[in-house]
Amino acid sequence: MASAWSEEETFVCSVCLDTLKDPATLPCGHSYCLACIQSHWDKEGSKGGYSCPQCRQAFSPRPSLAKSTLLVEAMEKLRANSLKRDSSTAASSGNMYPQLPTVEPRPCPQHNLPLDLFCHEDKECVCKVCCQHGHKGHRVLKPQEERQLVQMQADVQKRIQETEKKLNEIPHFASVQAAQQESVDLFSQLVNKVNLTGAQVGGLLGAHEMALGSQVEGRIQRLEQEVSNILGFFVLQNFLTIEPLCQTDATGESSLGREEAVVASIRSALKELQESVQDLCRSRLAKIATTCQSPLSTAMGLSNPEPKTRDELLKFRFEPTMDPNTAYRHLQLSDGGHKATMRAENLNPPDHPERFHFWRQVLCREPLAGSPYYWEVEWTGQKITVSVAYKDMERKGSDDLSRLGHNARSWSLYWSGTGFSFWHNGQEKLLGSPKARRLGVYLDQHAGILSFYRVANNQADLIHRHQNQFTGPLCPGFRFWAGVGATVTVCQLD
Repeated sequence: MASAWSEEETFVCSVCLDTLKDPATLPCGHSYCLACIQSHWDKEGSKGGYSCPQCRQAFSPRPSLAKSTLLVEAMEKLRANSLKRDSSTAASSGNMYPQLPTVEPRPCPQHNLPLDLFCHEDKECVCKVCCQHGHKGHRVLKPQEERQLVQMQADVQKRIQETEKKLNEIPHFASVQAAQQESVDLFSQLVNKVNLTGAQVGGLLGAHEMALGSQVEGRIQRLEQEVSNILGFFVLQNFLTIEPLCQTDATGESSLGREEAVVASIRSALKELQESVQDLCRSRLAKIATTCQSPLSTAMGLSNPEPKTRDELLKFRFEPTMDPNTAYRHLQLSDGGHKATMRAENLNPPDHPERFHFWRQVLCREPLAGSPYYWEVEWTGQKITVSVAYKDMERKGSDDLSRLGHNARSWSLYWSGTGFSFWHNGQEKLLGSPKARRLGVYLDQHAGILSFYRVANNQADLIHRHQNQFTGPLCPGFRFWAGVGATVTVCQLD
């Protein structure tokens, strides 16, 4: 065994006293770990020269070094030969290669003493005499202690990075708490403002009531005076007084009519104010809810890495359910809303405001926002359109406003029978690509990514990727073409 490893001393770095890693050979013939000699020269460079740590041969300019493939091959062959001769030892230790035998430290070229110490400042091996002269006052350790120190520094650096990562998350939580307190303060101010507005409206109505009361009281006094005058006259004189009295009543009725119109106008204004505030609150609440439902990584600016393989896509698997309230009257849903079939007969479904009246289409129940989603569908027939759309897209009429892919509220992949194309807002982008009976759809609503895939043999090949700034949740959807018996099935992804 000693003869087999007699040349192994050649493969020991005299800087770190360990087996060469990525060996590099200097012009003088000595070899070192590439990282060790580069670090040594970086330190020497500040002193104005570059030399071999063993023979002290100087080089100018600094040699350009690279990994020595010949040395690597020689080391591999030596390890392989040793492994054949001592396979039992290697198997028992569980290592791929046998451990290198312990070798004696190389002698110091200046003092001929073992280089059994390591200078931490100069990053090189030294002897005991070197410690008293050129390296006096430096931090000198045994090589094993230096390796432990380097490993400890690496562990500490790793823990520092992990701690910094956690510290970076703290401002986010603090900002959430601040936003929560701001929302409490804001709504408190809004409540106070509403109460103040209510008090102002009440004051206006009170003032109007007082003015109206004064008018009514004056009218009552005048009427009482007229009644008193009437009672003091004879019947003939009463007839002469009745005419102006009737005129007074007509004036009173006209005045009361005007007051009723004023009250009705006030009630209408208050009702309009109530509806405006409610609509504003609903819209802003929906926007806040969509933002708060986003993943933490997205909220902190760390978006999900876009998947590249089907296995990565399946991490976001989702099985949408078709909504019967949106299905065209000739579409029959089955399998719990996971399959749609085109029928010749009118199924006469109940009328619903969300049902498509002209186009053979159906949307799914689930509005998708927040985390990425991936689903797959299989289809039969001559043509197919696979889409996503905002839930508020038009359903009535025969124009493009209710046609998937032909308006600003929907995006579609269309198979025409000869090739694929992508549709949005009435614009078509021809894609070509072979036919696929199984299609995959990837949606990252927050990142604004919509991708379509051809799925076969457990692989997903990209057909088209679209980047867009989506402003709200999206619903999967499908459009059928002429062809009784055509189907679309949402695949079960286990």
